[in-house]
Amino acid sequence: MSTSTPDSTLQCPAADKENDIPVTFLLEAHASGKRRNDVQVHMTRPWQLREWELSSDEPPDHGGDDTAPQPLVIFAASLATCFMTQFRTFARAGRVDIASLTVSGRFEWVMRRGARPAQPYTAQPGSFHLDIDLVSEADLAAKQALVATAARGCFVEAVLSVPVAHRIKHDGQWVDCPLDGTPGAHEVVLRDGVPARTSSRST
Repeated sequence: MSTSTPDSTLQCPAADKENDIPVTFLLEAHASGKRRNDVQVHMTRPWQLREWELSSDEPPDHGGDDTAPQPLVIFAASLATCFMTQFRTFARAGRVDIASLTVSGRFEWVMRRGARPAQPYTAQPGSFHLDIDLVSEADLAAKQALVATAARGCFVEAVLSVPVAHRIKHDGQWVDCPLDGTPGAHEVVLRDGVPARTSSRST
């Protein structure tokens, strides 16, 4: 896996050079099946850490072979486990002992149909909930303060407030892809605006 990145003008918002500690991950993802993706990813800053290999897929109803978790499964797990990591990271400073910790989550999105029948759906966030079952001698105020601190320190939760910037490589150059453009001659169309429900129609 290459550790280099193309030239980019995409920067973290509201950068504070004096107080910011960059945290950087690099990845390469390859389409290896009808919907399967194989990914190599690792941290480069502030520490150079080992590379991990992950895969995602979709069930047959969405054109895949169900050989790996769906991307949204990975996302949901990432959000919960990142929060739990930060929770334990800050617990000692918050004077909260942890006898046991269990987190349950509920994650909801919407596939919104386009204004016209063949216009592709758009993904819309619904609601995201984490329920924290903590066994601790700490009082309620300390527990609540720890939850807030862990949430503010959770890198996955932070992403939810920042739009993802997209670029496409064209003729050897990286070109920005605005998401709010007016549909034009190259508009994507889908039957009924939503994915087909059988792999034979979705390959």
